[in-house]
Amino acid sequence: TVTKVNYEKSTEYFKSLLDKDHTKGYLGLGLSFLYGKGQTINYLKAIELLDVAGLRKDIQAMNALGDIYRLGYGVDVNYQRAKDYYFEAAKSDETNALINLGLLHYRKQITGATNELALQYMKTAAEKNNMAAYYWLGIFHDKGVGTAADFKKAELAFKKAIEADVLGAKYKYAQMLYEHLSTIKLSNKKKNNTYLEIRDLLIEYINSPHTSDVNTVYSMYMLGDLYSLKS
Repeated sequence: TVTKVNYEKSTEYFKSLLDKDHTKGYLGLGLSFLYGKGQTINYLKAIELLDVAGLRKDIQAMNALGDIYRLGYGVDVNYQRAKDYYFEAAKSDETNALINLGLLHYRKQITGATNELALQYMKTAAEKNNMAAYYWLGIFHDKGVGTAADFKKAELAFKKAIEADVLGAKYKYAQMLYEHLSTIKLSNKKKNNTYLEIRDLLIEYINSPHTSDVNTVYSMYMLGDLYSLKS
């Protein structure tokens, strides 16, 4: 049985598949070179292998190639080319590709980008059960991206992301509550409960792995400010 992560062992299986000219062999070994899992990072080799899998319509490979051109892994950043790969993958319901298309529109990194399409792609990814999409829907509904700002819809989206343990969702939800404290009419009891909710979310975020240094600093600032507001 598989008892622990063993990237070296996984690459052996990928190489066996590659020897049989199996698409998943190209995909698996390509990702190994891309992320340095069982292989030394080699972007050119990753692109070479993923290109083969992508030409065979493997949606994970196409999404990975989109990441390569969006993030500039061994190549010049090319958002339009990234969009093309994501779009092909999204045709077959690759939900990470849908999210990435939404972000390209949201960040205005491609020609013809619109907030409405950003929202549409995120909604489609969420409907297909990619919980990370709810994180972005929370942001979009809070900020009014592609739609009118709606605190309740943002709250529901963030809570779904938190339930799925999406990285950063607790921080973003706490930030939204913090920023809306002065704009929402609350009873003293409700306001106190909101303070406690923000505090707990921020502390849980700070103590979780893989937190952003910048977000951790701002979380500490919000905690300090909350205590000064309560005093």
